[in-house]
Amino acid sequence: MDFFVSLNIAPLILISLFAGFVKGVVGFAMPLIMFSGFLVFLPQEKAIALIILPAFISNISQAYGLSLLETRKFFFNYLVLIIILFSAVYIVSQFFLIVTEKFIHLTLAILIFVFLYFQLTGIRFHILKGSKVFQAIFGIISGFFGGISGQWGPPLVIYFLSQNLSMKQIICYQGLTYSIASLALIGGHINSGVLTIELALLSIPFILISSLGQYAGTVFRELQNTNKFRKFTLLALFLFGIFFIFRVISNSSVL
Repeated sequence: MDFFVSLNIAPLILISLFAGFVKGVVGFAMPLIMFSGFLVFLPQEKAIALIILPAFISNISQAYGLSLLETRKFFFNYLVLIIILFSAVYIVSQFFLIVTEKFIHLTLAILIFVFLYFQLTGIRFHILKGSKVFQAIFGIISGFFGGISGQWGPPLVIYFLSQNLSMKQIICYQGLTYSIASLALIGGHINSGVLTIELALLSIPFILISSLGQYAGTVFRELQNTNKFRKFTLLALFLFGIFFIFRVISNSSVL
C-alpha cells in the first residue's frame, strides 16, 4: 500500500468522476480514460488493477433497460462476437506486462481516426448482424486491446454503430458486451497476479465515484437528442485519438 498511501488521490478522484460521466453519455470510454489518466500517477499494473472492478460495475448498470426478449435476441445475434471477445480478453491479459504501452496507443489512435474519417466524410457502412466473419474480426481486435489495457471500447463502438441500431440498443448492447469482457478481464488478471485482494479493496472508492459520474452522464444524455448524442460520441473519440498520439510522441524514446 506504500505507493497509494503517499499519493494525493485527488487527481484520481477527478479522473474517475469524469470517466464515469463520459461513460454515462456515450456508453463507453470509462476504462480508456481511467487507465490513461491513472498511468500518469501509477505503475501500469496498479493502474489497470484499480479500474477493473469500477468498469465491471459500470458495464452492468449500463445494460439495465433491456427486456428479457431483447437480451435473448442480443445473445442470439452476437454469440460469435461474445465468445471470441471473452476468449481473447482472457488469453491476451496473460501477456499484459509484455506488450508496450506505445504500441497500444498508436494502434488505437489509428482505429479511432479511421472510424472518424468514415463518419465525418459521410461514408456509411453496414455490417449485417448475421456476419460471423466480422463478429470474429471485431471480437479479436477488441479482445486483444481489452486484454492488454482494458480498453475494448473503440472497436466495439465502430461495430455497433455499423448495425443501424437505436441509441438505446447501442448503449445497452455495449453494456452487455463490456460486462462479459470485464468478467474475462477479472478472471485473466486474477490468474496473472495483477489483480490482488488488496488492490480490489482499494478500487472500491473508485466504484462509487465513477458510478456517481455515470449517473450524471446518463441524465445528461437523456436530455439530448440523437444528433447531439452522435456529435458527443465523435468528439470524445477525436479527443481520445489526439491523446493517444500525444502519448506516442511523448514516449517516442520508449519501445
